[in-house]
Amino acid sequence: MTRPYWPLYFVLFSIFLPCYLAVLRDEAGVHDYRISLLGRLKDVKLDEDSDSFLVLSERGLLSRIDANKGDIIWRQAVDEQTESVVHKSKGRYALTIGNEDLFVWNKDTGVLETKLDISTAKGGSLYETNEGYVYLVPGSSTLEKVLFQENNATVVEVSFDFPLMAMLIYSEKNYVLTKDQSGHKVVQLNEDWQPVEEKIISVPAKSEILDAKDDLVLFSYQNAVHAIRLSHPERYHLLFTDYSLINWERISQDVPGYSFTIGSDSSFVTCVFTFQGEEFALVDEFLDESGVSVSHGFHVDDGRFLRTTASSQTIVFDSQQILEIQNSFSRPVHLFKLLQSQANIYLIVVLEDGTIFCYSNNVLLWKREEALAYAADAISLPVILESSDSTPEDQEKESVIPFLHYLKNFKQLFNIRQLLPRHHSLDAAFMTNFLIPTYTGSLYCLSSDVSRKDRIVWKKDYSQEAKDVKSWLLKPASNHQEASLIALVYIFDDGYTFRILRSNDASVVYEKTETGVPDEFFFLDNSKEHYKNLIFALHGDTVSPLGDEMAFDHFLQMKSSVMFTRVKDNSLQGFRILEDYKITVEWEFSFKDDETLLNTVQRNPHETLASIGRVLADRKVMYKYLNPNLMAVLTCKRDMLIVYIIDTFSGAILHRNEHSEVFDFENVSAVLSENWLVYSYWNAVPSISTKIVAVELFEGGQPNVKHNIDVVESGNNNYIPSAFTKSFNIDRLINAMAVTTTNQGITSRDILVSLSSNQLGMIPQSIMSPLRPIHKPNEKPQPSSFVPYEPVMTIFDDRILSYDQRLYGIKKMISEPSTFESTTLVLALGLDIFFTRTAPSMPFDMLSSYFDKKQLVLTALGILFTVLITRPMVKRKQLNAKWYN
Repeated sequence: MTRPYWPLYFVLFSIFLPCYLAVLRDEAGVHDYRISLLGRLKDVKLDEDSDSFLVLSERGLLSRIDANKGDIIWRQAVDEQTESVVHKSKGRYALTIGNEDLFVWNKDTGVLETKLDISTAKGGSLYETNEGYVYLVPGSSTLEKVLFQENNATVVEVSFDFPLMAMLIYSEKNYVLTKDQSGHKVVQLNEDWQPVEEKIISVPAKSEILDAKDDLVLFSYQNAVHAIRLSHPERYHLLFTDYSLINWERISQDVPGYSFTIGSDSSFVTCVFTFQGEEFALVDEFLDESGVSVSHGFHVDDGRFLRTTASSQTIVFDSQQILEIQNSFSRPVHLFKLLQSQANIYLIVVLEDGTIFCYSNNVLLWKREEALAYAADAISLPVILESSDSTPEDQEKESVIPFLHYLKNFKQLFNIRQLLPRHHSLDAAFMTNFLIPTYTGSLYCLSSDVSRKDRIVWKKDYSQEAKDVKSWLLKPASNHQEASLIALVYIFDDGYTFRILRSNDASVVYEKTETGVPDEFFFLDNSKEHYKNLIFALHGDTVSPLGDEMAFDHFLQMKSSVMFTRVKDNSLQGFRILEDYKITVEWEFSFKDDETLLNTVQRNPHETLASIGRVLADRKVMYKYLNPNLMAVLTCKRDMLIVYIIDTFSGAILHRNEHSEVFDFENVSAVLSENWLVYSYWNAVPSISTKIVAVELFEGGQPNVKHNIDVVESGNNNYIPSAFTKSFNIDRLINAMAVTTTNQGITSRDILVSLSSNQLGMIPQSIMSPLRPIHKPNEKPQPSSFVPYEPVMTIFDDRILSYDQRLYGIKKMISEPSTFESTTLVLALGLDIFFTRTAPSMPFDMLSSYFDKKQLVLTALGILFTVLITRPMVKRKQLNAKWYN
């Protein structure tokens, strides 16, 4: 009789199913986060249909923001010259005018619907019509009609036999303003945009048309500003006198009525007019004060205009309600908007550093720290492994008796908490903070904890924008109770401020302010030499130590032979510092008259060397040229890029390479590590693409050539290492480069690249090795440790660290080692900020994050349970077989 085994099969299937599903787990976004930023805003519009804002930033981004939460719904890159965004309140589209194009965007999705080339018709304006918008250049005989339909937007050109000056709307009919020998007149257009009727308006012939809105025409005549409406074309009205003293701006499109901001040499005045009966009435006049911004709205129920002002301390709404700003704004107000919908009134305050505040009903709805969009640098604090179970006494015992340390680690293997699904026992290995100074004068501390909702640990605002910012990790902390020391230099036009701060709360340890800007600042990393890290400024030929002067003097006495490099008068100089704080130039490398320095690149002083050579397939070794004094120098000359590798101790040129037909020198990037240099540039030879060049230095041109270390590091000008070079083509522009770093240097040092496709990628260094062999067609490949050379390089999707996210304006990446050798922490910053962790050589020293320890135990128990059940069944079957046989 056959027994039903389906319950047993069902139990086994339930146990093993999660194991199969685990490999399908999507880890995108689990170990990373992105801070999407916009920068300082230029324009803000309210979209009532979706209860969101359409905003335009000076960093060249058009975005839609949720009005209640402040979250970015979508972003699109636009020309930085774009000044405003326009849209219809009940439409699906928004328009922007760039440097050479007019763009039509879908407000719901941010998709570009269409664009119009206006490079030959610059200087025009957008006018709202019944069907959409019109782009018109005053004096031309054509206009571009932007029509909004249900599913798309189209652009149609309409031509006329007379010059056009402005576009007007009256009684739901479209008119154009023109001028002939008889004077100014308006021409009515039919549904096909053909002239059907013209009417002369009483605008003097010698007047100048200033602006138009709806049915209003503004013009200057006899040194005064006048207005006329199509409803009363027979009469014009005087608004302002002494027009010659006025700096004219366009009519505000955000305010009901007609709002103008005019200014003289001494003051600015904001005026709001409305048309009552047959006369223009001045309903508000506000003399702009220093540090005070004004915005206007309209109270529908009372039928009156609202004036709202904002300062650093208060927001006065409608001259009645006063909103006190808690702790006051840290900066002056850059932009202030009062935006109204049928349900809400929003107050948008943008400070000079870019910070955005949104108020509604006297309550702060949200705040955006847009000063981070102006990040100047980043400092990564060292990752310190959590040791909460160890007291200082225990650590002292473990140092004396190492067996106690191994015993404690062995006990952790039986920690039951690690079997729980929500226990993150490895998180401490990746926990650190990043300090980000900005050009706006702020200092942010960001956490690498991806589970933290608020990424910002603390913020310090120094309330002064800087011309340049430099930052260094002066003293790293060794435990969680100790704070690291960081050094910051804020450089202004007339001087600089140097500060030493604690990393836990930004408290100032040392501060120094000087007038006059030094030629250069230098940071001397002495962590491997067991000296204090030092910082000094160079004024001409005199050194000014910053911070601990006694430590600086002690260093000069002990290490007087240390060489530094500087750029002076189109030459690169190597110098030493004397005990009287004067410098002596030891060598000088002069560039040619038509040669311009682009950049200098040096190795990371903290990188650890794990090997001294590359092992080939035949077990021979190519020994690396590991000179710690290497520097890459990139220069340009007309359409040529020149790359030098220099020994900074002797000034000797170790390698030189030239590249012709290079026309874009703004995106030349380079990284130097161990014995290799990688740099990228854009040119059109032999095809338009980005070229990546890899240069690797070895002690000899043949395997097993090894020189004495004294020959390598002594600066002997007679010894030149052997350089191997390979170049590759890539289909995207590279904006910046960096190198991954790990604790022991065993993991592959891959290259981080910021791509023009707004992505962060990683290229394995082995793929870019110049030792990759070149195989000819129909040739039998020889054994090699490297894959064959291919001139075209492809960055595969698994090497895109930002996966499907778009990162705007990434200009710098830093890599910080974690406590695991396989994994490094990566922070990318520019306009956006992106954090992630990656394993260049795969996570060889840890289990994958989706490995389920509890499931492993259940699986083992399930197998044991299955064996216990099936064993008597097998014995019974064997016994029955013997009886029946």
